[in-house]
Amino acid sequence: MGDFPQNKFREPTLLLRIRGLIKDKEAKIKELESAKKELESVKKGLEVKVVNKTKELSKALNSAQEDKKKLKKQRLATLNILDDVSDSKEELEELNKRLKAKGSELSALKALSDDLTSVLDVEEVVVIANSYFDKFINFSTINYLIVNPAQESGIIHNTYCKKAVSEKYIRESEKHLINFLLMQKDESFKAAVKIIKNIEPKYYGIGLDNTKKSKPAGYEYYYLSINEKNLGVIQVVHTEKSQIGEDELSLVRAIVTTLSLSIDRLQTVILAQHSKTASLVESLTDGVIMFNDKEDIVLMNPAFSAYTGFSREYFNMTDLYHLLNKHGIQKMVKKALNKGETSHINEVVLVRHFYEMFITPVRDNKNQIVGGAIIFHDITFLKEIDRMKTEFVAVASHQLRTPLTAIKLFTDMMLRGETGKINKEQKEYLENVNESTERMVRLVNDLLNVTRIESGRLRVEPQEIEIKNLLKNIIAEAKPLALNRQQKIIFKDNSVSIPKVSLDQNLVRQVFHNLIINAIRYSPKRTGKISVVLSKDDKKTFTVAVHDNGIGIPKEAQKRIFEKFYRADNAIKSITEGTGLGLYVSKMIIESSGGKIWFESAKGKGTSFYVRMPIKGMEKKAGDRGLSIS
Repeated sequence: MGDFPQNKFREPTLLLRIRGLIKDKEAKIKELESAKKELESVKKGLEVKVVNKTKELSKALNSAQEDKKKLKKQRLATLNILDDVSDSKEELEELNKRLKAKGSELSALKALSDDLTSVLDVEEVVVIANSYFDKFINFSTINYLIVNPAQESGIIHNTYCKKAVSEKYIRESEKHLINFLLMQKDESFKAAVKIIKNIEPKYYGIGLDNTKKSKPAGYEYYYLSINEKNLGVIQVVHTEKSQIGEDELSLVRAIVTTLSLSIDRLQTVILAQHSKTASLVESLTDGVIMFNDKEDIVLMNPAFSAYTGFSREYFNMTDLYHLLNKHGIQKMVKKALNKGETSHINEVVLVRHFYEMFITPVRDNKNQIVGGAIIFHDITFLKEIDRMKTEFVAVASHQLRTPLTAIKLFTDMMLRGETGKINKEQKEYLENVNESTERMVRLVNDLLNVTRIESGRLRVEPQEIEIKNLLKNIIAEAKPLALNRQQKIIFKDNSVSIPKVSLDQNLVRQVFHNLIINAIRYSPKRTGKISVVLSKDDKKTFTVAVHDNGIGIPKEAQKRIFEKFYRADNAIKSITEGTGLGLYVSKMIIESSGGKIWFESAKGKGTSFYVRMPIKGMEKKAGDRGLSIS
């Protein structure tokens, strides 16, 4: 009870506090309601925005889906375009590749055509064309069979080996080629079969190797033809089954066409040239025989048949060798074929006629020797004229010798005073007459010697003599002339031991006497030096050399120094008198005796004459007269 009043006074305060709290709650509730309203308002606004944004997004999404569809279509279209572009690129690359290949082919064909333009030999044409086959196609061997009028057989048969194959491989390929030719309608191909069976083909490229066991696996044939005219055939042989492809085939055909055109052009030229040559040779008045490198006669003109009486059908080179056996024709033919040397025979007698004969090599456009020609030139008329001239000179010389001998005899008598005393002036005149008479006698004797040698009437009577003693005697005879000119003349014997040599003393004396006298006459007075040297070369020959330090022989005159009646200008100025026959006679004597005479000289530096003679000596020869000695 006691606590009640206390509770009584506390109650209002609590109520106040409660009321305050209620008010605050109410205020809070109002704020919350107000906030709720704002939230609802914001919510509605957001919902409107969301709806609007959703619509916008939906529209944008729809637009994006449309764009996606368009992009997809564009992508497909782009991919299609790229595919088309890729295909076109491949086509362009393939086309470009073909164009390049075609360009290479055209360049090759132009180069081939250029290479063949200046070629004048069918075989060379084949070699050039083969180099292009070798470059552009694959094969083991190629066989060429080509008609060529320039060949004696009329056929070129060449085999080119790109790969090493055996001889058996080649034979099998050739057998296949023969069978192919026999199946052709063209008779020329069938005729070629007989030829190629008898001739060995020319091989090019890699050499044959008989250790190889490969066999031909495939063949291809290409005709060489122009306007249905068959020029030959090409056989391409393969070791493997793979053959020439389509891309290579067009080039091969083009090369074959170019080759055919070139061969046809050359055949036309060759046939025309052969026709001209044959017509020219046939119309020649000189006899002509033409032979190949095997010494088979390929042409004989009517003139030769007329000269000999032989016909082409029944005459060969062996018959010619027998006919002219003593002239050594066969050796000359060998020299023409093997060394390309031309031989000349001054005189050949056939059926009482005289002929000059030439044997010369015949070369092709590559300067290769392919045969030779023998030319007979009828000199019977010239020989007759020469005989008449010789007889005239001989008769005239004989007729001149008698009065000249008389003149010389009488002048000698008058000079000796046998006809009475003569004064100084008369003696001078008589000496001039005597000297001129001696020159005339020497000239007559030289002319007689020339006519006797040239006509074959000179008698040769060899006897065994000591060549050293003969030379010493000739020098002793010439010494007075050398002493008169205050010159030195010496003899040197460099020979070991030369036996006695069978020589015609008069003939040999004439040769060495002429050389020594010339050396003295053309050497300077007081300073002239002449030497005669005898030496043994070997067991077969000896040489006599005559050296001087005289005027020499000018270079331009050297090739004519042994000509009849020729004297060099400086010799004429030095010694006015002279016949120009001494060296000519000397050369005739030495060469007819199997010897050789030559010289070495330079203008103003002297001359050296050399005479080489066989130790076996000279052969005896019957004749009308001996040598006239001045």
